[in-house]
Amino acid sequence: MSTTTDALDQLIDAYLGKRVDFMSFWRAFMESWADGDLSGNELERYEEAYETVYMGGATPVGADERVVGVLPEEEVRSRLSTFRARGAGASPA
Repeated sequence: MSTTTDALDQLIDAYLGKRVDFMSFWRAFMESWADGDLSGNELERYEEAYETVYMGGATPVGADERVVGVLPEEEVRSRLSTFRARGAGASPA
């Protein structure tokens, strides 16, 4: 894995460990994603995490937002925890 995927994993772990709030995590993750030079395999592997973060919402998500795919923060945490648990030797925070 690359330094970008290491950084993404560290960000996810910090968020799951409640060491960073959702919006700070969201901004940092998106910045790392945009600035990272991920290989095709890395893009494929991390696309699930990207989609989860991108569609996440920090505040309670209304029904109208849910219809268009916005995820409540609890769902973001659950999905990212599962994503990290499936990682190569990585465990959720």
